[in-house]
Amino acid sequence: MLAYHATCLPEWTDYNQHMNDAMYGRVFSDAIDALMINVGLNSEYRRSTSCTIYTLEDHRWYEREVHEGAHLTVETHVIEVDQKRIHVWQALLVAGERCAVSETMLMHISQEGQMPKAAIMPDHIQRAVQTHLTHSDLLPRAGRMGFTQKK
Repeated sequence: MLAYHATCLPEWTDYNQHMNDAMYGRVFSDAIDALMINVGLNSEYRRSTSCTIYTLEDHRWYEREVHEGAHLTVETHVIEVDQKRIHVWQALLVAGERCAVSETMLMHISQEGQMPKAAIMPDHIQRAVQTHLTHSDLLPRAGRMGFTQKK
């Protein structure tokens, strides 16, 4: 699990005086960026390999309102990883209480050539991602997405 911290800024709130739904996406995305940096998928890696991560699918569940000035913690867990994909589950917490949950499927992509395409992650990156693995049975709402095996 990797923890990411932020504060709900005034410009993140809407006419209902709570954090706008689009800003949850931003905070979850920023936390995924922190995970990517942690496992070596940083700007140097992207520059030297022409590879990056794309989001294939994400789902969010809102459980409590978040208000301006709230100190946010996003806990990011990896549910599954294979040669090309990373399945992530995240919880956004305020004062230890869960306010939202996100589940995201990411794909390692090569941007070389005319069209971006799925690419195998280097072994050292896969191993670094695996250090964040958490069994999905321990995570509420986890597992709505998942890897399917082709035969």
